[in-house]
Amino acid sequence: MIGWTTGNFNGGVNELGGRQAEIGYDAGDQITFERVPLSDSPAAINITSTSNVGVGGVWAFNLYQETLYDSVFRLSITRHQYLALNL
Repeated sequence: MIGWTTGNFNGGVNELGGRQAEIGYDAGDQITFERVPLSDSPAAINITSTSNVGVGGVWAFNLYQETLYDSVFRLSITRHQYLALNL
């Protein structure tokens, strides 16, 4: 269970209130990032009981997707690379 959503430096009191936590990932390139819908809200404290993959506290993000086409067998294959946060 998460017991805080902010720091006192961000306007919170006893780690609650103020500017809420951002939850997700950022690759640092100013292009590749994604946030969990609860980010920046008081509901961020419930992150361990929510999910986008059906398992409480687990969030998966598609970092990379590439589609390959095989002209011999005439089929396409899409491969993905995922990042999973297990809170």
